[in-house]
Amino acid sequence: MNKAYNRVEWDFLEDALLRFDFCRNWVNLVMGCVTTVSFYVVLNGNAGSFLKPKRGLRQGDPLSPYLSLIISDVLSVRITKAVSEGDLQGIKLSRTCPVISHLFFADDALFFLKATLPNCWRLKSIFHEYCMASGQLINHDKSSIYFSLITPLQIQHLLCELLGILLVDNPGKYLGMPTIWGSSSLSYIKDRINRKIEGWKLNSLSPAGKEILIKSVAMAVPAYPMSCFKFPASICIEINSTLGKFWWGYHNTGLKLYWKSWAYLEKLKLDGGLGFRDLLSFNLALLVKQCWRLIQDPCSFWARIVKARYFPFCDFASAMKGYYASWSWASLLEARDIILTGSMWQVGNGLSINIWKDH
Repeated sequence: MNKAYNRVEWDFLEDALLRFDFCRNWVNLVMGCVTTVSFYVVLNGNAGSFLKPKRGLRQGDPLSPYLSLIISDVLSVRITKAVSEGDLQGIKLSRTCPVISHLFFADDALFFLKATLPNCWRLKSIFHEYCMASGQLINHDKSSIYFSLITPLQIQHLLCELLGILLVDNPGKYLGMPTIWGSSSLSYIKDRINRKIEGWKLNSLSPAGKEILIKSVAMAVPAYPMSCFKFPASICIEINSTLGKFWWGYHNTGLKLYWKSWAYLEKLKLDGGLGFRDLLSFNLALLVKQCWRLIQDPCSFWARIVKARYFPFCDFASAMKGYYASWSWASLLEARDIILTGSMWQVGNGLSINIWKDH
């Protein structure tokens, strides 16, 4: 969406809050916070005319991101309704898998649809209705369409011309990760960390400053992909080596002396270290957290997709890897083994427990 915050119509926002069943008094309080904004244009140091806007959310306001999500949820509900009524055809990863039609994050969106002319006509009309009502506007320059390899080239060009969006061979990045993930994507993570470190000036940073940058910035780069994929140990060692070089610094003749190993610096400060993360353990911890979510919330949308795709006839604890396991599924199974090793059943009615195998 183009300038998603600035284009929100206030009357649409108020109506959306009421349709989502928020209390009228609460909606009045929210709209009072939104509509009290005013502007003066300063020209040559003098305040000009008083301006009273009629739309838009203020950047930096802690309330604005939540209101923006509610605005986007209107489009999400509209697309979900169209899919349930058969007006739009999403995709399935398997026969029993739930239909996937869209994924939203802030002002970015991914749509998964069958490449047919009626689908695109219906999607275009939904976009038009939503934009006319909410004031939003699609940024065609930053939008792209990616087709599967079996889609005829003629259909590809026809649908791109219909939607007014460019055809691409690579859909780019989403949530800071390459959309098409593979072994080559690991070099992308390393390059991102290297670019951040190269942009920091060692001479102007104190040890405390370098510690904060490593913990809060450099270590945050691989956090999201590590929650989806198990990184090879060699990649973690390379990242640790890069961070170690940055920590100890350089001089004219090369690297400075390493007074302590990186494994020692990963210890807690109470034990003499600096509390840097062990990337291998951190990677497994994030994957274990995903497995725990899969076990505790089996009715969530992503859990139903994973179950239908990889273990439709058994539970997660007894699921097998299979012959064509994806990287993410193999990573989840490796983390699952850690959970099964250290977890125990709390006996309720006993119907879900295998007395011969379960702890």
